[in-house]
Amino acid sequence: MSHLLQSLLNEIGDPNRLDLLEICAPILEQLRALPKEEQLRLRREVTEIRQNLTRGTNAWYSHNILFQYLWHLTGVKAEQTQEQRALHDKIRRDYLEGNGDWYANGTWFTAEEVGERIKQRAAELSQESSRDAS
Repeated sequence: MSHLLQSLLNEIGDPNRLDLLEICAPILEQLRALPKEEQLRLRREVTEIRQNLTRGTNAWYSHNILFQYLWHLTGVKAEQTQEQRALHDKIRRDYLEGNGDWYANGTWFTAEEVGERIKQRAAELSQESSRDAS
């Protein structure tokens, strides 16, 4: 493990710590300050180590925090169609407005209502499948 990666993991420490959000901003700034080649090298290193860790452990979460930051810093955005851009813009607007109409209207489902809707949808899909088979 490189000295840089070990240093960043030491700064994160316990991923369950209460002040995690306060330390993540300085870590992100450190990552942004690195040259792109170093960011890519570090991302490869974190990826390799993270794949060998047990998912859900503190070590995996610490590595995953760094992986997520490095992924966003080094990712290449894929070209989007106009329809995809419009959908993403709508999602962003809905999020900024409190996740859209359903959130603002307080449309919440109980566990029973969710279960009932799942049963209804399963029945619909079953009927469609039966029609398609005949």
